[in-house]
Amino acid sequence: MNRTAILLLILLSMHYLNCEPPEKKEDVDKQVQKKPPTPVEAVEVVKGIVSREISASGVAAGIQEAYVTSETQGKIESVNFNLGQRVTQGQLLVIVNETIQKAAFEQAQKAFKAADLNLSVTKKLHNEGNASDAELTNAQTQATGAKAQLESTKKALFDCRIRAPISGFIAQKNVTIEKGNILAGGTVVTRIVNISSLKTTISVGEMEIGSLKKGMITKIIVPAIRSKTLKGKVNAIAAGSDPATG
Repeated sequence: MNRTAILLLILLSMHYLNCEPPEKKEDVDKQVQKKPPTPVEAVEVVKGIVSREISASGVAAGIQEAYVTSETQGKIESVNFNLGQRVTQGQLLVIVNETIQKAAFEQAQKAFKAADLNLSVTKKLHNEGNASDAELTNAQTQATGAKAQLESTKKALFDCRIRAPISGFIAQKNVTIEKGNILAGGTVVTRIVNISSLKTTISVGEMEIGSLKKGMITKIIVPAIRSKTLKGKVNAIAAGSDPATG
């Protein structure tokens, strides 16, 4: 036997010694039975829209709010509202002494009538050639100034009676708003909220914004009334993200 044949015989013998005998079918079945079954759920695939739930939180506020600020100053003569009271648009809330404002308005009325009469006479004289262009311009300027003064004093008199700009409930009342106190200009008298419906602004991530559409119905849970779920609607979606948070 030549060397090549002897070498091949040795290699075959080593391969046979290293190979394990094949597993029997019975042994394989036993191993399969020992593995725990994997639970699965079968569902029917149907065509439709995939929906997802988006949760976010925000602070609910009245659909409309207004801060009533004084544009006049003087002694308070009457206060006609209380905290928590319902008021209607245009309702009289506070009356401030108007003696000075009324006198100024009456004086402005007289000044305007005189200026307007002077303008009419000057126009007539100008048309007849008895008044110069400068005199006509001066009369027109005086009439314009008198009218502006009349409007200014009229507004000052009107501001002595502070009225509700919207309908709603009194949510805040300045403690200094009492009869006999002096009201300063720029004072916040009260805050009125219209809670006939509520609104809230919420922030969502970039993965959720694409799922929101204007007009979508929402479910709102208010912690103060946990037993009741309110229905809402997406009223508007911002065109851009918050630069601070993204």
